[in-house]
Amino acid sequence: MTIRTRAIVLNQFRYGDSNLIVDLYTENMGRQTVFVKGAFSKKSQIRSALFQPLHLLEADLHHRAKRQMQRLSNVHVCYPFQTIHFNPVKGCIALFIAEVLYKTLKEEESNGELFNFLFHSIQTLDLNESGTANFHLAFLVHLSRYLGFYLKY
Repeated sequence: MTIRTRAIVLNQFRYGDSNLIVDLYTENMGRQTVFVKGAFSKKSQIRSALFQPLHLLEADLHHRAKRQMQRLSNVHVCYPFQTIHFNPVKGCIALFIAEVLYKTLKEEESNGELFNFLFHSIQTLDLNESGTANFHLAFLVHLSRYLGFYLKY
């Protein structure tokens, strides 16, 4: 069954010469591990540059319940970053957030509120001109609400 969903890239690593294994947090299915065939080949329509940490994507997944690794057929950027790639402070914060999400998000069930929080937080990080020095700390405090232990400050 093919499912179109928005997704956030958590992590990626190379498999073989031209393939990728990517961990995504999707809107409809929670965390999913996806196999991308030929991402580094010149003829591939799905390029490896799409799978940088925290990229916001819209993807078509071929989902089978008995598989641990799903297939990806079509993907494009849902929200292109304006400043994260060009600002080293924002880039470091984005890598930190991606690593925290990769280690903490384990559920394979949809959680629309959590996904919307993550999606809008990443957009906010990208669009803020100033005041990003403590963004990661505020993000962690608000994320704790969705993880089950809310810290009031």
